[in-house]
Amino acid sequence: MRNRALALNLWLALAILVPAHQATALAFEGSLTIDIFDGLLVIPTDGAGDATYDPTTGVFELPAGVFGVTDFGGDFGSERPPEIPAVVESAFTTYATTSGSFAPRPDGSVGGLMSLDGAFDFYDVADEILISIPLNPIGLGGVQVGFVPPPLDQILSTQTIGMEWSTGTVTANDVVVDSVPGSSVSRTGFDNRDENGIGEIRLVSASVMIIDAGEEYFVRVPTFATLDLVFLPEPGTWALLAVGLAVLVRQTRR
Repeated sequence: MRNRALALNLWLALAILVPAHQATALAFEGSLTIDIFDGLLVIPTDGAGDATYDPTTGVFELPAGVFGVTDFGGDFGSERPPEIPAVVESAFTTYATTSGSFAPRPDGSVGGLMSLDGAFDFYDVADEILISIPLNPIGLGGVQVGFVPPPLDQILSTQTIGMEWSTGTVTANDVVVDSVPGSSVSRTGFDNRDENGIGEIRLVSASVMIIDAGEEYFVRVPTFATLDLVFLPEPGTWALLAVGLAVLVRQTRR
């Protein structure tokens, strides 16, 4: 009888601590990685915070500014990839994520919107900007034209075509990889969370950066963003559960 009473008290305590059918805060840790030219330039960053999760809809939301980098990059030097024109001396990336909202989709995947607010900038040997490619469409969708200073804007243009985030497969089509045009490359995510939103999830987003200088130079750069998140159980819940189980075991042994 005593064991039954303890088990009932434990269940009631957990029910009060974790209300059913109500949006809750979930702590998370994770990383966001931008992959330009299919492994040519990889830009990683880590982040953590509290997400909002609604178990009735499966929607979770991330706050703004969790992931970002400032002036990540440097000179190309002797290891310059053949895809990068000789006039380009260095490249730097600065961005910060906007708030994000992700929900289950009819096909069984999870997807949503979260933009990278920033740009990928190329500089010449005099540290003058040659071209600024927007990152905002990545994870958001749509098309955005980049910045090219005069007089280069008369012969050079750029734009970024983006896609939303998904745990499914995303593909950058008709791009240039290893100097071979017309390629298609993909990334696939996953969702290993439980019904409470606890566990690991990977969301991916594909985009294409287009740099057009007419007959002299034209390239469609595949660019992927990978968002890895681990949602952690609320510490108080697990502490209470551990204490309750310990008491039950102790009472059973008496």
